[in-house]
Amino acid sequence: MAFDAAAKPKTCIIGAGCSGFTMAKRLKDAGLPYDCFEKSDNIGGNWYYNNPNGVSSCYQSLHIDTSKWRLAFEDFPVPADWPDFPHHAQLLQYFHDYVDHFGLRETITFNTSVEDVADLPGGRYRVTLSTGETRDYDAVCVANGHHWDARTPTYPGNFTGYQVHSHHYRDPFTPYDFRGKRIMIVGAGNSAMDISSELSQRPIAEKLFISMRRGVWVMPKYMDGKPADKAVLPPWMPPSLGRSLAKKKIKKTIGNM
Repeated sequence: MAFDAAAKPKTCIIGAGCSGFTMAKRLKDAGLPYDCFEKSDNIGGNWYYNNPNGVSSCYQSLHIDTSKWRLAFEDFPVPADWPDFPHHAQLLQYFHDYVDHFGLRETITFNTSVEDVADLPGGRYRVTLSTGETRDYDAVCVANGHHWDARTPTYPGNFTGYQVHSHHYRDPFTPYDFRGKRIMIVGAGNSAMDISSELSQRPIAEKLFISMRRGVWVMPKYMDGKPADKAVLPPWMPPSLGRSLAKKKIKKTIGNM
């Protein structure tokens, strides 16, 4: 059921992950009408493990790499007993609690995807749903994220071993058993570092390599005994000086790239 208000511009929200349902909250607070459509059977998007919509990148061991103080919604504190870096199941429950606390769930249409958005005269939009229905809106908020569309590179030559994009990785044993294998991780992003750490443990990979196009600092979650992202430079400090100080601190803590 949509949240409606007569004679006001109406918005279509695509997706009920954290961006979609917080957008719904803001519109509801402002008394503005909207429809929110979610492809899956529930909220959470990328943080919904084994999401039946098939596009979540969440793996079994995933913990968010942003501390709980940084990720908390300003109008809904995280649980006091949370660890500094919560597990994906805790984060998903937090999302459910937020949606239910603010009465957003009943305004979300589940198991319905947006298939097309077309321009209309006067700056409006026509939205086509997976049900075949079309609806017209004054604004469209695209909140379906960017992790759902895996980009898999191609390489010359022929490789007959197992290949998987991090988007489809779930754990070290299923659907593929990585134990005793020689493994190459391509890239040095957050997922690459998480999965490398997991698979490089002694009982799993025979040997693990990481291929990257340039050196990077692999940042620890803690520095000086505190979550690293709690360190904040004063607002009066020039950005160039702040970057210089941060670089020196990182090099002192973890060394060169």
